[in-house]
Amino acid sequence: MKDLNQFVKDNQKFFKIGDGETWVGTYLGYNIGIDRFNPDKEVANYKLRADGSERNIFWGTGRMDVAITFSKMKPGTMISITRSGSDKTNTSYKIFPIEGGVKSFDPDAGDAQE
Repeated sequence: MKDLNQFVKDNQKFFKIGDGETWVGTYLGYNIGIDRFNPDKEVANYKLRADGSERNIFWGTGRMDVAITFSKMKPGTMISITRSGSDKTNTSYKIFPIEGGVKSFDPDAGDAQE
C-alpha cells in the first residue's frame, strides 16, 4: 500500500510545506491573478515542479518578500524553499537558487535545459 505522505506529494496541486520543512524543485515562472480567498486582492501565482516529478504545482501568494526573491530568478532555476513559522503572523520563507541547477528554460517546450 502507498504511504499517505507519498500520496499527498504525488497528487497535490498547490504548494504547501510545514514549519521547518524544505522543498526542492524548479521555478517555472509566474502570472498575476486574483486571490481565490479574497477577490479584491491580487496574488502572484508561481509555477513550480518538485525535483523528480513531472507534475507542476502552484503557489499563490501576495507576499512582497517572495515576489522580490522570485523577481531575481529566471524560469528554469532549481531552488530550495524552507518555511519557518506556522501561522500568518510569524511565517517566513527562505528561497535560494541551487548551485549547478538548470541554466536555461524554453517556455515553449516546457522543459528545463541543462
